[in-house]
Amino acid sequence: MKVSVCMITYGHASYIGQAIEGVLSQETSHEIELIIADDTSPDASDSIVNQFIVNNTSQIHIKYYRHATNVGAMENLLFAIKKCTGDFIAMCEGDDYWMDNSKIEQQVNFLAQNPQYSLSYTHSLFLNNSSGTLSDHPLRKPLTSKKANARQMLDSKFVEFATSVYPSQVLFNIIDCIKHELKNAIIADTRIFLEATLLGDFHYIDQPMSVYRILEDSASHSNKAEKFIKIKKDSLLCREQFAERNKLPESWLQLYLKGHNTSFINRAYFVKNNRDRVELMKEIKLGSLKNLLPLKPRIILKYVLIITGIHNLIKKK
Repeated sequence: MKVSVCMITYGHASYIGQAIEGVLSQETSHEIELIIADDTSPDASDSIVNQFIVNNTSQIHIKYYRHATNVGAMENLLFAIKKCTGDFIAMCEGDDYWMDNSKIEQQVNFLAQNPQYSLSYTHSLFLNNSSGTLSDHPLRKPLTSKKANARQMLDSKFVEFATSVYPSQVLFNIIDCIKHELKNAIIADTRIFLEATLLGDFHYIDQPMSVYRILEDSASHSNKAEKFIKIKKDSLLCREQFAERNKLPESWLQLYLKGHNTSFINRAYFVKNNRDRVELMKEIKLGSLKNLLPLKPRIILKYVLIITGIHNLIKKK
């Protein structure tokens, strides 16, 4: 069996070496190709990758592509996936890394023997890049049916991209299905996971094999209101598009909407800039005030304080 590892990178000079090492250290009977697609990084990423290519003594073949001009993260991902020629495709972005040398062997062996599965993923750890703290999180196991997994994924993403491995044809079919949505999207992983829930079962290894790096000003963890709004809007949109395309009940989105509204109210309550507060409040999806009721009392109180203007008076004092 041949496995393609898909690694996109931009400005990851401080991390790309660890990401590559995690792939080159894999102990497996399978042939591996590492596809690295650099979106014209402005730092030393290019020279670091080339140094790995020169010094590579493993059986893993590194195929490196560097765009002449910046094409954006989504186009870079689609480009990298198209370059994959393996029977299976594993994901690992340039700022994450693998921490278990048997990851590929275990996941690919299972998928090869169980074609009814559309995805294999593992437990993961989170690395706070600012503090250097490595933290665990509750186990996020798949459920026993496709629809149950779809509903759980709509509620909250329970797979990290760097842990995931797919039969290549499954991933190609998913990309073909959502390619038009991806053109203007920010989020790719959740869209891919959602589609995968309906194409097969999910295999889970209850062992941390990958590390997801939390970067302070990345799109998904930014302190800037504008970035926060963009990522949250796309996170909701990808779920709405999936539910509409597959004719799923609107009720399946209710738990996610509760979290969506809670995050915007909290952000609006604590933000210092009044302009940002106004923009954040615009993104709250209530429909009517009765939709406030599922929220926790303290969140409802914050919402009331903001819309009545009392919040501003308190802040001034």
